Amino acid sequence: MQLRIGRRQMLALAAAGALGAALPACGTDDEEPYELTSYGYDSDVSEPGAPETPKPLGRLPAAASVKTEWLPPVGRQTMPNCFVWATVYGLATFHAARKSATAPSTPARRAGPDYAYIRYQLANKLTENTCKGGQMVKCLNWLQDNGGTPSLAAAPNIGRRKSTTSCEANWADYGSRTIDPDPMFAIPGHKLIRITGPDGLNNLRTVIAKGLPVAFGVNLYSDFPRYRGTPSPYVGNGQWMINASGKKAGHVMVITGYDDNKSAGAVRIQNSFGKRWGEQGFMWMAYETLAKMAQGTGVFIPDPA
Repeated sequence: MQLRIGRRQMLALAAAGALGAALPACGTDDEEPYELTSYGYDSDVSEPGAPETPKPLGRLPAAASVKTEWLPPVGRQTMPNCFVWATVYGLATFHAARKSATAPSTPARRAGPDYAYIRYQLANKLTENTCKGGQMVKCLNWLQDNGGTPSLAAAPNIGRRKSTTSCEANWADYGSRTIDPDPMFAIPGHKLIRITGPDGLNNLRTVIAKGLPVAFGVNLYSDFPRYRGTPSPYVGNGQWMINASGKKAGHVMVITGYDDNKSAGAVRIQNSFGKRWGEQGFMWMAYETLAKMAQGTGVFIPDPA
């Protein structure tokens, strides 16, 4: 089933300030008055590159998790840049923490997603004040070629300023200003795996059991944006959310753990919707639901060779 929000209905909702019924925004502490019509991912566009089969570990444990102290705190995206939040803020920050064995407890040790998003768009020749979605692999390619990205301390996220949207505010500050990348967030590359299909779950469990988080794309069910932690694990209502373009609403998040014995099995996920979403910004998602919602490709940053 699909929950479709027509263009005419979306315009009416926007005029009434009620578009949150379609795609609730996930702003900074000062909640953005406008609502997102896209989270920034089109799952119909394949991620470039060939998925690999991770080297097996032997018998996998029934449950595993990355070191949660190396994950950055849950954040709240204000633009259609979920793919940057998952890869730059999520994976690159974790990689830096793992490499240095130092938790990202301050903004200086967290990669700044919104600056990276604007510079990624410039690299892809988007015009000023344009905020469009993107792909995980292309973002990580940009990060690697750029030699990292500034920290949140050097390039803080910028929310809405009076009548200026978050998109416009970030473009105004970062569109014409280059900040030196912090080599702390330089990455050695990335690898792709299949996380759906016959071997998908074992591929995913293998990478997690090695202590590495995995970014992945999904199509969202209509009850997902307002999920508040119950039931757990999340199974979804089976109704696809349709965005302003008439397509399934896509999103990117980070898988940080799994547990074969949680119900019929579930993965632990960190989102970019703020701490009021899910369980303080996290969720358990049933294996069966993951297989239905996932785009199919997962990406992770390997340890240096």
